[in-house]
Amino acid sequence: MMTVAPLPSTPMPAWLTGAQAAMSSPYDPAVSAEQARVIVAEIGRLEAQLASRKSMFIRIVDTAELAKHTGATSTGSLISGDFGGDRAGASRQVRTARNLAKATLTDKALAVGEISADKAG
Repeated sequence: MMTVAPLPSTPMPAWLTGAQAAMSSPYDPAVSAEQARVIVAEIGRLEAQLASRKSMFIRIVDTAELAKHTGATSTGSLISGDFGGDRAGASRQVRTARNLAKATLTDKALAVGEISADKAG
């Protein structure tokens, strides 16, 4: 089992704590198939919006060269150590974040949930 070092304590933005709180709410297992279909689509849009925000924050970490200042070998290595340990996946996210900085129309489409993170990457 992988251990993750504790991150420095910092205030979290309201949109993030609100989303985390919402995920703690119970859901109604008695939804119809049509309702479930709409919910799945909306979750996809929300995932895209979260991916966009995550990419923005990855760019901030990457541009600041935080990995170098903390002794990590790369931004991908740093963020994989912060959560989950999937270094290859984290490195893909860093590449995607860098590419989205140049592909502003794609970045905007992801930010509003018009395209999936897979499509944007």
